[in-house]
Amino acid sequence: ALVLLDDLEGTLPTDWSIQVLAEHVRVTQSAACFKGQLGVDLAVAFAEPADPDLLTTGFAHLGADEPAKAQYHMRSLYWTRPDLEEGDLFARLGGERAVILRAHAGPNQSYLALLAAYRVEGAPSSISVLPTDGAGSGKGFRLCCVDGEAEVTVDGEQRQWHVRLETRSAVAEHEFSIAEAVDRP
Repeated sequence: ALVLLDDLEGTLPTDWSIQVLAEHVRVTQSAACFKGQLGVDLAVAFAEPADPDLLTTGFAHLGADEPAKAQYHMRSLYWTRPDLEEGDLFARLGGERAVILRAHAGPNQSYLALLAAYRVEGAPSSISVLPTDGAGSGKGFRLCCVDGEAEVTVDGEQRQWHVRLETRSAVAEHEFSIAEAVDRP
């Protein structure tokens, strides 16, 4: 799993996107689950912004990228609808297919996202966004799976991180600041 923080400041709204080789994607208000083409699925959850206004697009090309003649370049590119479903045109045609997930944030809003890749048999039993306390601190995620649990939080100033891993045989905790991580040799 990977936790990403994109701390943005500015007066304009922003978009954050990820492109995944996937057969289809299931989207909820602040999360998405991709059915991967190569046997690995991907779960994406957002703690920030609280309502990322997720939308999906995608494309596929069917191996027609080679020049038909010396002076021509033919590319077969198809755009999909936002409601990508298993068994649609691309699944029938085969070839590479990319699904793009786009999140939207207003001015001065950051992105805090969890990306968890897994094989179907190792799917997480739950991914939850941890609530903030009244002061706006403690944003983060809890990921539970058959092998254990991971919890990652970042304080309201987004400068101090806390990571806790628990497996059947061990518990590990670590705290660090962004400044410490950046200043390390």
